[in-house]
Amino acid sequence: MATYGALVLEPLATLLLPFRRVRPYCAIALLGLHFGIEAVSNVGMWQYMMCGLLISYFPDSWLAQVESWTKRGWQCVRP
Repeated sequence: MATYGALVLEPLATLLLPFRRVRPYCAIALLGLHFGIEAVSNVGMWQYMMCGLLISYFPDSWLAQVESWTKRGWQCVRP
């Protein structure tokens, strides 16, 4: 079943990623797909490269929010 999902998601993503409104949701679905592939098989660096590329499709405001979360998290760890 997952194979069919990947066969639908990958070609559909090439059509949906240019549209700004659905771009983040499509990128999240693709990130989940590639993390799942990495979890069950050893494909080398390909999955990490794809995840790094997909991050570029997120809006800047989302990335700034994640950055602020990580900075707050690291500040809580420091004495």
